Amino acid sequence: MMFSLQAAPQFFTFHAGRYQVRSPWWALTLVLLMTLLFGSLATWQISRYFERTALLHAFEERMTLPPIAIQQLDTDWESQLGQPLKQVVAPQRPYTVLLDNQMYQGAAGYRVFNAVKIDDHLPWLWVDRGWIPLENGREQIPMIPDLPQTVELTGLVDKPMYNRLVSFVTDFEQVRWPLRIQTMDIEWLSNQIGVPFYPWVLLVDEKSQITFKHTTHTPWLTPMRHQVYALQWLSFILLTWGFWGRFTIRKKESS
Repeated sequence: MMFSLQAAPQFFTFHAGRYQVRSPWWALTLVLLMTLLFGSLATWQISRYFERTALLHAFEERMTLPPIAIQQLDTDWESQLGQPLKQVVAPQRPYTVLLDNQMYQGAAGYRVFNAVKIDDHLPWLWVDRGWIPLENGREQIPMIPDLPQTVELTGLVDKPMYNRLVSFVTDFEQVRWPLRIQTMDIEWLSNQIGVPFYPWVLLVDEKSQITFKHTTHTPWLTPMRHQVYALQWLSFILLTWGFWGRFTIRKKESS
């Protein structure tokens, strides 16, 4: 088998036995750049997979710890995600939030959050009470049962379901409670109510009497999706080279 490498002014040519590759240099350069781009994205997703897996394991380990009071939490709350809490709070009417577009077992619905107050010296807190179905269409806001004036809650420190790509366009004059929103933007909600809030939420224990249907507690920690994304970018590399090879690899004509 003979190998030869020739570089014409406009074409890259490679001979290997009965086959030859003849491609414009710009096409080969583009394929190499796309390979570098897709490979970098796949590597990033793989690193995210291992990062999320470690966070999920740490979350599950903290769930087994005894509950503490909110005052005992560190300022670095993200390092304490999953920490059980036990606190007496005072629900603040009428501040109820319905997080839209939440699916549970194939059904559409809302995730219900209530604003609660701990004391006069601490920020308020959003309490995640779980999922309710969309029963009467989107035109009608569902009625949410009020909480008692004071209630002892047990739950976990959880990350809010926030999507920075979703923004609010509602003016303050148009805000009506219960408020239906598309993303749990705690900073925006704090500005509307006029009081500071903790940047995390309390996921109420599924055995609590105030909890609706209890869905997964860590949708933001799902590592599997990063595996899927990594495979997607790697498949793009194969498709890119396959498409390039389809138009550049030819069998030599017999002499």
